[in-house]
Amino acid sequence: MFHLGDPDPVDIKDVFVNLKALGYPAEPLEFDRWVSLWTEKRASARGGDGAFTVDILRSGMPSIEFLRGIVVLSNASTRPFRAVVQRPKVDIQLLETYTRH
Repeated sequence: MFHLGDPDPVDIKDVFVNLKALGYPAEPLEFDRWVSLWTEKRASARGGDGAFTVDILRSGMPSIEFLRGIVVLSNASTRPFRAVVQRPKVDIQLLETYTRH
């Protein structure tokens, strides 16, 4: 599967700064605490409109081991496949789009 991940990821501290600037103050959580909080607040929500993460995670939360095993290919490795596709930067503009949905 080809994914448009950024081979030069933004520092997570910048993500939290940008979310705060957009009016969504947030703080980092340990993964197990995040899973617990998500399960408590969102896991029982119905799918469909307004339940984007529920629909994605309905089949089960990925493990931390799985997430740590994800590999982002370098630009050189993916260049032939993205001749006309630009990788989006995870910046305040992209986070603004995500927070609207």
